[in-house]
Amino acid sequence: ASAGEAVEAQAEETAATTSAASSARAPSTAAAIVEEAAAGAAVAASAASAGRAVVVALELVVAEASRGSLRVLLRDGLDAATEQRLAACTPPEGGAVDAIVRAGFCSFGGHGPVNGAALAAAARCRGADGSEELASKSATEASAVAGFLLAPLQGAGLLLTLGACPDLGVSHRVLGPVLFGKTTLRRLNALAPLVGEPKPKQPIALRAVVPMQIGGASGGGAGVATSGPGAASETAVALEKEEPTSLVPHPFLHLSLAPPAALNGRDGEPFILEEAEKSTSTAAAEELEITELDIDCREAEVLELKQMTFSRERQGGVDAVQELLMGLEARLAALGEATGGADQDKDGSAGITEGSAASSGSAAAAAPAAGDLGEALSGQRWWLQQRNEHLLRVLKKLR
Repeated sequence: ASAGEAVEAQAEETAATTSAASSARAPSTAAAIVEEAAAGAAVAASAASAGRAVVVALELVVAEASRGSLRVLLRDGLDAATEQRLAACTPPEGGAVDAIVRAGFCSFGGHGPVNGAALAAAARCRGADGSEELASKSATEASAVAGFLLAPLQGAGLLLTLGACPDLGVSHRVLGPVLFGKTTLRRLNALAPLVGEPKPKQPIALRAVVPMQIGGASGGGAGVATSGPGAASETAVALEKEEPTSLVPHPFLHLSLAPPAALNGRDGEPFILEEAEKSTSTAAAEELEITELDIDCREAEVLELKQMTFSRERQGGVDAVQELLMGLEARLAALGEATGGADQDKDGSAGITEGSAASSGSAAAAAPAAGDLGEALSGQRWWLQQRNEHLLRVLKKLR
C-alpha cells in the first residue's frame, strides 16, 4: 500500500511540475504566436505589393511638429529591402535626417556619410542663383534633378534629391519620384545648414505615415492614414483625397496604388499630383512661411558665427549666410511689387526657389502683387524684412 501511495504521490508531483512549466511558457508562446502572425502579415503584404507600383506616404517632422507631407511613387513596388529601409522611419521618432545639402540632397533613416566628391558635385551643379529646375526628367536622370527618392547600393538609409547630384547615380538606385510634396522639399531646403557640417543642428526626421482608420466605429470615416498624435492636417487632407479602393493593406505603411497619371506617359516625372496653379494668397503665404523658416535657421547660424574666432571657416560661413539673406531680401521686396502666381519655369514646371542675390531678377516675376497680400500677410512680410535686415547688419560687423 505504501508503495502504491508513493507512486501516486510521485505522479501528482510530476503533473504539478508539468503544469507549472506549461503556465510559465504560455505567455512567451502566445507572444511568439502573435509575432509570427504579424511577420506573416508583413510577408503577405510585401508579396502583394512587390512588383506592383505603389505610393508610400511620408511626413516631415521638425522638433516633434509635423511640417508637411510627401507621397512617393515606388515604381517597382515595395520589395523587402525597401520595406526594411522604410521600417526604420516608422513612428514615433521616424527616420532622423542625417544631412541636408542646400539644392543638393537630404539623407535620412540611417544613411551613411555622402562622399566628398558627391558633395562637391552638388555644389558645382547648383545654378547661379542656387536654385534647381524641376523639369520633366526620365528616371535614369533622377539624381540630376530635385524630387526623387534614392537608396544606397550599400548600407542603410534613404535619400531625397533637392537638386542636382549626378555623382549619386553611381552609388544609389532610384526608387521613384515624389508625386506630391514640393512645398515640403522647399522646407527641407530651407533647413539646410550653411555653416559647418551638413547635419542639421535641430531634430529633423522623415516619418512614415502608418495606416489607421479615421473616425473609428462611430465616425464611419474613410480609411486614411496618420502618423498618430500631432499629425499635421496637411497630411490628413492630402490622404483623405485618396479613393478607399486604391489603398493597399500593409501592417505599418500607408500604401496606395499608383495613379494612372504616374504610369501613362509620365513615368519618372516628379510632382505630377501638385496643383497646376496656386492662388495668389496661397502662394504668398507659402513663400512667407518658408522664408521665415529660412530666417530662423540663419539667425541661429549668425549667433554661432559671432562666437567663432576669426578664421577662414568663419569667413566662409559669413559669406554664405550673407549671400542667402541678400537673396531673401530681394524676394521679400518683390513679393509686394509684382504680379503673378506660383514660381513657374518656361516649360510650366515649378522649381525649388533659393534666396540669393542672383535670384532677385526672377523673384519679381514670381511674386504676388502688394494689393493681393492682405493686411496679415503684409504685416508678416514687413516683420521678416526687419529680421532679415538686422541679420545683415550683424554680418557686416563680422566681416
